[in-house]
Amino acid sequence: LGGTVNGAYALTLNTIGTTTLSNTIGNSAALTSITTDSGGTVAINGGSIRTTGSQTYNDAVTLGANTTLTTTSNGNISFGSSISGSAKNLTLDTGLASGTISVTGTVGSGTALGTLTITKSGGTTFSSTVNAATVTLTNTTGTITFNGALTATTLNTAAAGYNVAINAGGTITNAVTFSNTGTVTLGDASGDSVTFTGGVTATDPSQVNLAGTVQSTNTAISLGDSDTPVVLTANTTLSGNTSGNITLGGTVNGGFTLTLNTTGTTTLSGVIGGSNALTSLTTNTGGTVAINTTAITTTGAQTFNENATLGADVTLTSNSSGKAPMRKSVCAGNMVVSIKISSGLIVNWYTISPKLYAISGSYVTPKTFGVR
Repeated sequence: LGGTVNGAYALTLNTIGTTTLSNTIGNSAALTSITTDSGGTVAINGGSIRTTGSQTYNDAVTLGANTTLTTTSNGNISFGSSISGSAKNLTLDTGLASGTISVTGTVGSGTALGTLTITKSGGTTFSSTVNAATVTLTNTTGTITFNGALTATTLNTAAAGYNVAINAGGTITNAVTFSNTGTVTLGDASGDSVTFTGGVTATDPSQVNLAGTVQSTNTAISLGDSDTPVVLTANTTLSGNTSGNITLGGTVNGGFTLTLNTTGTTTLSGVIGGSNALTSLTTNTGGTVAINTTAITTTGAQTFNENATLGADVTLTSNSSGKAPMRKSVCAGNMVVSIKISSGLIVNWYTISPKLYAISGSYVTPKTFGVR
């Protein structure tokens, strides 16, 4: 189709060859819908396609120009195969209320797209990998889900009540601030790994769900605050890789292990394990852990391998046989440390200054309490 196409009717394009759309479609009079069959390729070279209803591309799609696909009456936009177009921008707009976007195949396979924008979507699912220079999420609702690895230089999230789920890891180069006020999910299994090279902040969302590994490259990780709880949905590792500071600003719950690795400062500000005890909590050596919360509860071990500072009276509780060693010095100031032990808990704090009170339960050697 070499010229413009307009008219309030459905357009179906069937071939196992190549369908080429060379000009704008529905620009002056939106089509009712557009559908291509599977088995071929559709080359969208005209820049825009506008329909009142659904747009269904069952062929692999190639972009020959920066492209905007719009449904004006909440029609769905779906892709049954891949989308490619070196450095080309793609905007998907379904009209906000109930229109959804689904992409089955890869996006930007081989060579990244330019800017991928999701706007006015009632929910979006990418089932395979996404590779774009910039991914922008704006003016949308529902959940935007990446079930394949997400690779982008920049990820922009506008302030609105939608959820973002990065379920299969990936790499985002520039610093990311999640401004959406729904939930943020980073990983859905312990084997997932997502890297925010420039660091990541998620304090605006209503909740942050963590699974697998979330890491930066010598840059800050700040997750949760007084209004944003953190929930573990699988065993989780946060890594500053190696010196990026890690801040958990809100409560942390979930019956899984939590490992915090950085040679910078790890700050724990909210109650940990208060409503759902963690399995264990471990920090690595070489940094400092600032325990500014009032309580940490695990079913198993609490292992703090670095120097610790206390910003509040704190109770460390293990609900079953485990151990809670502080392997370095603890600067408590005027704070009180309480350790509640169910059974067989090993407490091995090398230096505690100036005081350690309220030891309860049974413990086994080694044990070192008091000022050195």
